[in-house]
Amino acid sequence: MNKLALAVLFFTVMASFSFAQTSLQVPAVDTNGKGVLTLIQAEVLQGEGDVFVDIEPFISVDTQESAKIAARVAAKEAGADLDNYNVLFKIIANTEIVDGPSGGAGLALLAYSEFTNRKPRPDLAITGTIERDGSVGQIGGIWDKALALKGTNVKLFLIPRGQSVYQGKNVAAEAASFGVQVVEVRSLADVIKYAFTSAGSLVEPVAFQETPLVLQTISSPPSHNPLKDLALRETNSLKKKIAELEKTQAGKVIAESARTELNKSEFLLEKGFYYSAANTVFVAEISVESFELRNTQQIEFLNLVKKAQEESEAVKREFALPTVENLEWVIGAKLRYYWALDKLLEIKENAGLVDVQQLLPEYVSAKNWLAAAREMNGIAKGISSSNPNATVLNEAGAKEFARKLLDAVNQSAGLPDNEIIQHYYGGELAFEDGEYATAFADAVFAKSFVDTRNRISSKIGDEFNEEIVNASSLSQYNASLWAELYFIHSLYLVAEANRTNEFFYTTNALKLQELSKNFARQIPFLKGLMMQDVVEEEAGVVSTPDGLKIKTTVTSQPSLLFYALAGLGIAIVVLVLAFVLKKPSQPLKPLSPVEKIEKIDEMLMHGKLSERNWELLHQRYFRQLKSGERKTPSKPKRKSR
Repeated sequence: MNKLALAVLFFTVMASFSFAQTSLQVPAVDTNGKGVLTLIQAEVLQGEGDVFVDIEPFISVDTQESAKIAARVAAKEAGADLDNYNVLFKIIANTEIVDGPSGGAGLALLAYSEFTNRKPRPDLAITGTIERDGSVGQIGGIWDKALALKGTNVKLFLIPRGQSVYQGKNVAAEAASFGVQVVEVRSLADVIKYAFTSAGSLVEPVAFQETPLVLQTISSPPSHNPLKDLALRETNSLKKKIAELEKTQAGKVIAESARTELNKSEFLLEKGFYYSAANTVFVAEISVESFELRNTQQIEFLNLVKKAQEESEAVKREFALPTVENLEWVIGAKLRYYWALDKLLEIKENAGLVDVQQLLPEYVSAKNWLAAAREMNGIAKGISSSNPNATVLNEAGAKEFARKLLDAVNQSAGLPDNEIIQHYYGGELAFEDGEYATAFADAVFAKSFVDTRNRISSKIGDEFNEEIVNASSLSQYNASLWAELYFIHSLYLVAEANRTNEFFYTTNALKLQELSKNFARQIPFLKGLMMQDVVEEEAGVVSTPDGLKIKTTVTSQPSLLFYALAGLGIAIVVLVLAFVLKKPSQPLKPLSPVEKIEKIDEMLMHGKLSERNWELLHQRYFRQLKSGERKTPSKPKRKSR
């Protein structure tokens, strides 16, 4: 059926039904940051598994994706086969654009109600995302959403677990003062339990207790000790900052939160999760240092950014030469340098357009990435000094594979998520500087995350548990330092997912396990490539399984270690080529900067992209247009070490 026929069918169906079979009140935050009450309606009809969302007003891509997930999760919970139905949603809000996934839990409840022919109590309101495993995820603006219920008929407000107290404000107590009972929920099953109680009645909520983090102790090899020492130094640094914060009333709230993370970091160190410990402190330091800079004015902030850029140039000049023994520490340092550089360039673009307070966390992230780059570079230099006769590796050996892998990521269909773009863009920056091994590594990040996203996109409910690999597989990753460290970190994320029921821990664990698998395969191969002394003469062409061609080079006087690695390289080359050049499920011709700008303009016009996201993407693509770059950059959101 073509798109025109489908559209005609949709509006015919819309005109033939009242479209008000089941309705629900969902508070939202308007474009001015004020809480408003939104009405969502749903109807389920016989069909072919399609999900429609009526646009009143415009809605974003996030909201549309949330509707699709909600329908699938609801069908599974109801024991229905979604392929036999069409789900129709209508969102009516007193705001210009409905943007974001916070209505997902409400959409799922409505779909479930339709599948089971049960009506939720009329005095119910709900907020929260719906995740593919059926969990209800946390959202922002919950204080304003609660205030939007004042003076309405709402008596029961379901919110995500852990958000009764939000940013120091007691949401439950405030709502109770105007007659609304606030109840935390963990999953769609919890929502269902409360949603069909009698109107006007108080419910008996389940008291969620904070469960301790349970981890199996990891027996880490000596090669992990430098990261342990780094994490210890950062932990001690954070202790001093917390002590200073606790001296003032204003700093006590942020100090309390930071101390919680500090205690977690110390526990992780005891259990052998060194990367997890360092990352936990890293994130806590972003909050602490942003708070310390809260009164910074624009001119002072721009001076800080300028100094950070000067520092980045100094960091770049200090990089150790890569050898077989220190390569992964060199790559680790350079990756963080390019992540910081990307962040600083982005801050420079947005200075004057975005409030300084919004840019502070980005600046602090860049500063801390530069500090981490220096630390890891120091470790690399220490390894070099203890191996004075080590073979220096050749960056040019990684060039062709880095280029192919970056292009494979750029071929991914549609606009990828921010984390994928962060690593893709970092890889492009490194490639331009001739840092091909680093470009290759960042491209492996991006490709691993793309493949994970594609692999789990159809998973629902407990199917995610089948994807998780446990600690017994750790020995499979010992070919690469970072493969081991990231896999161990994934085990921590799995434990946090079990403890908190937060779905993003699960998805991040799956990403890191895919990344670990690929690093374990690719780092030995990368070392083999970089041990070649490249000359200008072209030796031949390698044909990949996809029929693509990669130029190869000849070597002069390869070392003995190269021959030792060659056997391993030959054994895994087919796997590597298949990974690097695997065609995406929906390959697209790379978009030019002009085409990208046109695409996001169209998305904004049709309400599929918020103005804030349009602004950020537009600035990035316009920079590409001016510089002639061929990138697909965007604004990264998540911080990782």
